[in-house]
Amino acid sequence: MNDNNDTIWTKDFILLWVSNLFLAVGFFLLLPTLPDYALKILKANKGEIGTLFGVFTISAVMVRPVVGYLLDSINRRIIYLFAIICFAIILFLYPLASSLFILLIIRFFHGFTWGFGTTAGGTIAADLVPPKKRGEGLGYYGMTMPISIALGPIISIWLLKYGGYDVLFITAGSIVIFGTVTAFFMQSPVIKIKEQVLSIKSFLEMKVIALCLGIFFLTFSYSGMISFLTLYGEKLGIENSGFFFLAYAVLIALARPFSGRLFDTRGPELPVILGFLVSIAGLILLSMIHDMTGLLISGGLMGFGFGTLQPIFQAMAINLVTPDRRGVANSTLFTSFDLGIGTGSFALGWIADKYSMSFMFLISGIILVIPLVYSIVYLFKDYHNNKLSTVHSQ
Repeated sequence: MNDNNDTIWTKDFILLWVSNLFLAVGFFLLLPTLPDYALKILKANKGEIGTLFGVFTISAVMVRPVVGYLLDSINRRIIYLFAIICFAIILFLYPLASSLFILLIIRFFHGFTWGFGTTAGGTIAADLVPPKKRGEGLGYYGMTMPISIALGPIISIWLLKYGGYDVLFITAGSIVIFGTVTAFFMQSPVIKIKEQVLSIKSFLEMKVIALCLGIFFLTFSYSGMISFLTLYGEKLGIENSGFFFLAYAVLIALARPFSGRLFDTRGPELPVILGFLVSIAGLILLSMIHDMTGLLISGGLMGFGFGTLQPIFQAMAINLVTPDRRGVANSTLFTSFDLGIGTGSFALGWIADKYSMSFMFLISGIILVIPLVYSIVYLFKDYHNNKLSTVHSQ
């Protein structure tokens, strides 16, 4: 825990932030280009493209409960370092993917390392930020993702133009290596570990299950954008649809500190309701667009919605548990995050292949009505009833 008054930007938080930025940039270099690689080089169809993302997230789901247990049992910094080193190594294996089957195997093992790294990093960030600024601090930590989303398409398109796919994969691995070096100089707080008998409680935090449903539907609906946005832009004849990710990233970056401060001062109700409404509007608009203007507006709306919701749900989860349970709480929450992306990639990929990508985005927006209503009817009440009364002194 950060004991330096109410300072968020300590040396260790900055080092973790920079390391996670490099990790995320390495990941998002592949996001806009992997579907194109599978479609044009490996001759995959749209359903198989969804499988590439589904396999990655399902393997992350498989490992997260184990990571949560380990984070609450041994040094969290060691786990983080191990994860990002392995993540970088696997990036160097992508040039060996001469068939879709080999690429699926690489993606499967890559998902393991992503599950380790993101769960460990998010848990250490929760340890480092001051409790009274938890929402704001986690919002700042999460800004590494939108920055990476903005940089990833720009860098990857440039690398493909002047170097090709092998150069892209090697560059991504090299960037993550820089993140590993940065993390070596970071120290994470020492958390008092309670001895525990190995049981289902060691791998699953029941106190955050109610939050998991909201996160699941959010990432389920957003998974279609992750898998098909680049192909959707090409179908509409929009050149450089990567600008969608730029608008998406900028609005995430703007939303995170705003929503975090709002959560810290007024609670989750207003930012969560606003986040879902804006996300619904963004997805429905995306299903109707025909030009770059519509693409940018929908990207901005979806970015603002996601940037508002994701750090709020994580801060709510941390506020429900004691420090020695933050690892398993984060892993439980991130498991639902990955399950949403994984199942959404399969289901929405099937819809896109059988009907159309625009219809898929429309369905995605309608689905988000479910967690909106659920939050209003049940989730907020459950959170206030179970939030630790000593949350600001932990």
